[in-house]
This record gives sequence, structure tokens and C-alpha cells, in this order.
Amino acid sequence: MPAEITKELLRRIEIIAMVYEKPNTYTNDDLINHFNYSRQNLMLDMNNIRKMNIAIHTVKKYVNIINKINLKTLNKLLGYYISINDNNVIPNLKPIENIFKTSTLSVFINIIKAINDKKILGIEYGLDKHGQKIRREITPIGIHNTGKTFHIHAFEDDDENKMKIFSIQKIFDIKFIDKFSKHKVYPNLYNIYKHSWGSYTGGNVEKVELEFSKETGEKLKENVIMDNQEFIDKGNKIVLKFEVKISKEFTSWVMGWGGEVKVLKPDSLRKEIIQKAKNLIKRYDK
Repeated sequence: MPAEITKELLRRIEIIAMVYEKPNTYTNDDLINHFNYSRQNLMLDMNNIRKMNIAIHTVKKYVNIINKINLKTLNKLLGYYISINDNNVIPNLKPIENIFKTSTLSVFINIIKAINDKKILGIEYGLDKHGQKIRREITPIGIHNTGKTFHIHAFEDDDENKMKIFSIQKIFDIKFIDKFSKHKVYPNLYNIYKHSWGSYTGGNVEKVELEFSKETGEKLKENVIMDNQEFIDKGNKIVLKFEVKISKEFTSWVMGWGGEVKVLKPDSLRKEIIQKAKNLIKRYDK
């Protein structure tokens, strides 16, 4: 697979997505008209696609992909298109592929196009009290890689006050409708996640101070915990200071350090950790 992400590479990925999702549908002329370029360029694209070990050929006038695209190749194609590192394996890709099947690549591409074109998506997501799938209209503003899956950040009903997060692998069905958002400018995902831990975006920003042993603190210095982090050496201890929206995920991360960490601030987090530790001890005292 090529290392440089170019417009030509992204176009080839779109060709793969279109043909793989809908076999026996597109002729050479259809693709030439769709991408508004020459037959020579199409032949060049198809030749380069075959170099990716994807058997794309024109058979009985229709362009088809003969072989099944394996997860490793699908991961690379998606990785290129959503501009993540080629070596970064997309987590939980198999369950996502089980839902969307040969449309998987096309779904990701069209979500990104909907974001760029400020278009609204129709999805089935979640169940009502009768067990029926809930139909929703969402305005996607970005895709976030959580490290476990991908989340779509979107306004439900095109309402900026109804900002919600949708896990791609929990979407039952997705429709790409020709409907534009009323919003001209979307919020920046970086600003949304600036003080967030994981996928949690709610809550108030707290000033946190954690005291670690010297050895653990030195190891932590090699990592970026938060953009606003500050390490302070205090003899045989190291204090880590940063601002974050405290969530269950964050609390679990702190507790995961066991006796290597002591919460100095805020007092609310300190009390919560102490109470959780007491509850844990009680379970073992029974």
C-alpha cells in the first residue's frame, strides 16, 4: 500500500467503495462521468488498485471487484481515508463489517462526505420501550477514534442543543439523504475534547493534582496524559497537575494505579476514591 495520502489515492478508495458495495452496477463510462476525468486516468486508477491486491476488472461491461476484501486491507483503506496512521489498527472492525458488510468502506466514506458537505444522515439507533428500532436524523460534525471504536458526534434533528454521540458499531442502518444542515459552521472537535477523558464530554472542568511515587512519576513523564499537564518534582514524589472533566473512566484510571498514586485535588475526587476503596475492602471482608 502507498505511504503518501494523495487526492488520487482517496479517489481510488472511493472507486473501491462504490464497486465493492454495488457489484454489476457501474460501467467504465459511469465512473468516468462520476469523477469527471478521462478513460486513461480510470485505467491508471484500476491498475493502481490492483497493486493493492484488490482484483478490480471490467467484466461484461461492468466494473467489479472479484475477490473479497480482507479485514487487514479494509483497515488500511479506512485508515487512509480518515487520515489515521497506517499502522493504527481500527478496533472492533469485524463487528462493524458484520453490520454493513460490503458497504463498510462506503459507509465511512459517505459519513466523512456528509460532514464535509454539511449534510444530514438518517439512522436507526437504539430501541424504544417496545423493542423497535428508533429512526433519527442526525447532522454529523465529526468522527472520533476512541481507541476502542469510532464515535460520530452529531446534532440530533439538526439542533445544536442536542449534541449526541453515536457509536458506529451500534448503528442498525444508515441512509445518506440529500438534505443539508442549516448550520454554516460546526464546533471544533478538539475544543469539545480539550478537557475530556475518553469519549465523555460532559461535566465541569476540575483542577486535578495526583501524587505518584518517584519511579512511576518518571515513567509517566514520557506520556501525554493531557495537553495542559505539568509535572512537579518533590523529592521522592512527583506531582502531576492538569485540568480535566472527571468521569467514571477517569476515576477508574486513577484507581488503576493502586498504591502508586494519591489524590491531592480536588477534594470531591479524593473522597470518591476513598469511598470506592472502602467499598472494595468490605467486599473482601465478607
